[in-house]
Amino acid sequence: MEMIPQCAYVIRKGEKPDPGRSNILPWSPALALRPDEWEPFADSLPPLPNHLQKSSPKSISKEEINEKVRNSALLNALNFLNPEDYTAQGQPKLEALKRLTGYDYTSAERDAVWKGWKPKS
Repeated sequence: MEMIPQCAYVIRKGEKPDPGRSNILPWSPALALRPDEWEPFADSLPPLPNHLQKSSPKSISKEEINEKVRNSALLNALNFLNPEDYTAQGQPKLEALKRLTGYDYTSAERDAVWKGWKPKS
């Protein structure tokens, strides 16, 4: 099965980024499974022009961006777990999360995202 490689952002094939970047989405396992529709955009986005920013520019570190991307990937992966991907205590197995996202997570990282997760209906 062909998949979009792990990257930070994706965009619909053939589209150019709109000025507000509303057509650029964070990479997720669900989007990665549709390579005919989406393609990698970039590992990071350049800053928006000042006139399009909602408030004064705020510097965001690469660590903050990486944490947000990792948490977003983890949150999305929770929707794709199978019954065997849970521990006896009912928590997602770290190996299953790595399989779906490509990231290694600690149990503390998993638990922080897991406690606020609500299944998509």
